Amino acid sequence: MQAVKEALHVATTPSCGLVCRDDEQRRVFEFCKACVQQERAGSLYVCGCPGTGKTLSISKVKQSVSRWADEMGMETPDDLSINCTNLGNTSDIFGKILEKFQVRKKASGKLSPLQQLQRMFSHKESAPRRMLLVVVDEMDYLITRDRAVLHDLFMLTTLQFSRCILIGIANAIDLADRFLPKLESLNCKPLVITFRAYSKDQISNIINHRLKGS
Repeated sequence: MQAVKEALHVATTPSCGLVCRDDEQRRVFEFCKACVQQERAGSLYVCGCPGTGKTLSISKVKQSVSRWADEMGMETPDDLSINCTNLGNTSDIFGKILEKFQVRKKASGKLSPLQQLQRMFSHKESAPRRMLLVVVDEMDYLITRDRAVLHDLFMLTTLQFSRCILIGIANAIDLADRFLPKLESLNCKPLVITFRAYSKDQISNIINHRLKGS
């Protein structure tokens, strides 16, 4: 009984892998694959209620992208995962991205991390060679706390020589309606993939898979 309780606990990562999200994972993978193949930046917004497999699905897709790129003999993109609730200041997110590109902040004088990224992606000579897959989890925090940072973040993917593949993850589906129109007006509207609530048949399938591992 203890093993069953642990297997069914919401905090337990299923040993048999994530089930019932194949279509959503395929769409995210195809998006990332196209960006890597064409060496172009892009943005994706993943939304859905808590517990619908968003974060776990994106984690699985990251592994699939790396494996696919390696098999194709292509340069594997770097990856960076950021949880917005762990940021001291919302603008710290740009410093984390800058550090991943291994750029020394002191070299650019008084420019902020955002300004350094904007300048880097605006010139071919300064643009990094390798793509960077940035996964921003708990994006609800930015949507409700600092919309300007959110807009600047998505706009990084529109710069001519940007190397960012941005995937934002948020819990509330209706939040998309509150910030997507503004992003569209800025010409940086992301592709949206919604994780719907599980049906009763899917929940039954998930329980069966989890119990098999116990």
